[in-house]
Amino acid sequence: MSQAVVEPRVAVRVHAAPRRRERRGDWSRLSGVAVLVALFCGVTMVLYLASLHANAASSDGATVALEGASLTHNPILHDWQLSLDSFWSVDVPFYTLGYLLIGLRPVLMYLIPAVIAACAVVAGALAAREGRRGMAGLVGAGTVVAILALPSHALALYYLKGPYHVGTALFALVAFICLRRARLGAAWVVAVLLLAAGMLGDLMEVAYGVVPVLLAGFVSMVRERRLRNGGVVSAAALASVVLALAVHLLLKGLSGFSIAPANPSAKGHQIALNLHRVFGLAARLVGPLSSLYGAGGVPTGLQDVRAVTAAVLVLGFVAGLVGLFVGLVRGARSVGDSASPQPWRLDDMLLIATVGPAVTFVILALNASTAWGRYLTASFIFAAVLAGRFAGRLYDWLRPRLARAALGVVGLAVAACMAAGVGYTLQWKVPAQPAAVLAHWLVAHHFKVGLADYWSSNITTVEADGKVLVRPVHTDYGVLAEMERQVNRDWYRGVRFQFFAFDVGRPWSSSYYSSALATWGVPSHEYRVGGYEVLTWPREITTHPPHRFGPVHPATG
Repeated sequence: MSQAVVEPRVAVRVHAAPRRRERRGDWSRLSGVAVLVALFCGVTMVLYLASLHANAASSDGATVALEGASLTHNPILHDWQLSLDSFWSVDVPFYTLGYLLIGLRPVLMYLIPAVIAACAVVAGALAAREGRRGMAGLVGAGTVVAILALPSHALALYYLKGPYHVGTALFALVAFICLRRARLGAAWVVAVLLLAAGMLGDLMEVAYGVVPVLLAGFVSMVRERRLRNGGVVSAAALASVVLALAVHLLLKGLSGFSIAPANPSAKGHQIALNLHRVFGLAARLVGPLSSLYGAGGVPTGLQDVRAVTAAVLVLGFVAGLVGLFVGLVRGARSVGDSASPQPWRLDDMLLIATVGPAVTFVILALNASTAWGRYLTASFIFAAVLAGRFAGRLYDWLRPRLARAALGVVGLAVAACMAAGVGYTLQWKVPAQPAAVLAHWLVAHHFKVGLADYWSSNITTVEADGKVLVRPVHTDYGVLAEMERQVNRDWYRGVRFQFFAFDVGRPWSSSYYSSALATWGVPSHEYRVGGYEVLTWPREITTHPPHRFGPVHPATG
């Protein structure tokens, strides 16, 4: 009888334990999701404010906002003529979502870059924490958050001013994470889709993601002394290229958007100069030595602290490079189809990807302008994740508790200084947007549609909330003609325009004025609106298509 009583109790205990473990696992997953959501929201808010205070948005950011709005009713962007970095399949979907939620508003040009950057922070933190729990995982993830969520003023100029290839780097980073196990499956398919989407919207994805994945696969073959796992990784790169080409041909057959000619690349002498400049420019973007970009109101002492950030980035890169060399020489023990990924596989992809953006800078920077530093932004994203993974390992390697505590104290102190630097920047007045003055004047005077130089056109349209449509033109053989890239040809077709505006502060303002006279004759009115000149004629004006050769008769009808 005692046995009859005891047996049910044993049975209840046996079945209750798995249920308790399941509940604890569910709560753990839910709490993890809640932490990620909170991190994303907090980082988005900080980066949005930093974006707002870094500098005023430009027509580049306004163009992708207009593409996002167009995507809601024109999913293949019919009649659009885009460049190789149009971002239609990378950044533009984020703008489309923003447009559906709040409409065409200037806030999109600051909020969406912050959202994309925050996604990169969260993805980077997860990658840095991979395989490590407790304080080691927290140190790795915290390093990424500190570097990418608290950028220097110089880095924020490009990191938070879309579209400067941050979304492209995000797609590559998530693809790396999906490929860290080197197995076929859903994650492999997601990686292929992301790399293909990246290439379709921004050809920089070749350097940021496709080539690093391809080379990392080859490296894996040498490390493991077999082809299987490395072949799976390299196959993802090749499959993404095939998929991108297939989608491109499909869109072409469906009369989707067309691609304008590529921009020129640097020549031999300029390439040599770029090789010499790349390290100095990268150091200035990190924070110290930032005289080229300004300090954003941050005291010199807080800027100098970012030298520690630079050292951590360099140490992470060097550690990855040493690990790559040792792995090639000694080989690595394969885990086969184990669920645990090899840590070095993700390290290799990040290491190679850090070099990719620097290569694009060397090839594409055409002069000594500091604006070309935007091509180096993606390097910091990959290097920050590499540094976070290194910091987590370093914490694990340090055995004395005192050494670990010292590392934590130093890290917290540096992060606090970086946060204080961002705080100083946020105290500055939000930079004025000159196009907002023009937009308000045009709305107040009941203008509906007009023309302007590129840098004054799309930005004015967005600043006017779409109430005034300002289309870009450029000088073409002495007259003003339609733009050839980043435009919708339907903007000009059969449209009669009410005015032409240009920024008098631009070096080319005089040529725009003379070209306007050659195109439409002497204007009837000239208005000075802030830093802009607005010209009108007795009748509405029309545009000329690009590539007009020889003299063009004025078109005033």
